[in-house]
Amino acid sequence: MNDGQNTKPEAATDPQGRLDALVRCLADGLASDIFHVGSERYGKINRLALKGGTWPEQETDLGGLCEQALAGVIADSLRKRLGT
Repeated sequence: MNDGQNTKPEAATDPQGRLDALVRCLADGLASDIFHVGSERYGKINRLALKGGTWPEQETDLGGLCEQALAGVIADSLRKRLGT
């Protein structure tokens, strides 16, 4: 995922900016790696499905996440755990 922003950690000059750039870089990389796992065998993955209920009888579709959305979730989680 690249939204046009430089996500390299060294791109920011202030400590908070560097941390935010690092978080974005890590989140983008992790999301890309997660999508790559499934793509190796079955072709390019576009979305991860979210399921609820009990498999297989009562499983329900709860939507899904594209790579960019997953990167956002990961970035938010990292920020929360780092207290930023």
